[in-house]
Amino acid sequence: WNSPIFKILVIGGTALTGVATMIFSKTSWLPLGMLALFLSGGGFMVAVMPLRSAIQSNPPVKFRGRVMGIQFSCFFLGLVIGKVIPGWLTKQIGISNCLALIGAIGVLVSVMLFAIRRKINIPKPKELIGVELTFPLQ
Repeated sequence: WNSPIFKILVIGGTALTGVATMIFSKTSWLPLGMLALFLSGGGFMVAVMPLRSAIQSNPPVKFRGRVMGIQFSCFFLGLVIGKVIPGWLTKQIGISNCLALIGAIGVLVSVMLFAIRRKINIPKPKELIGVELTFPLQ
């Protein structure tokens, strides 16, 4: 989990998504726009899959349903917030500039992740064997 490949996938995928979104926001040429959207989606998949894998495989089996419930709750909360704020921002600065800003935020997040990559430590599933996690809903 703490391998350089895992971190490269997450950081690189986040950076690729941000850069491709910025390119898409400023292009008016259809083939380049399609390529940028393809790369943005691919970068998102590359970044999210290792994270989801780590989240789903780390907790003990008896807590996996709760972890998935929390994960999906956070994801859908992000969707709700992610539709309200850019909607308002789009009216203020325009669609193209809003997309460019979203892409720039993605690049900024990837730069921050790159800066702290050595401090990121995800415990392996074997390290969690025998560890009793407590949740308020037990």
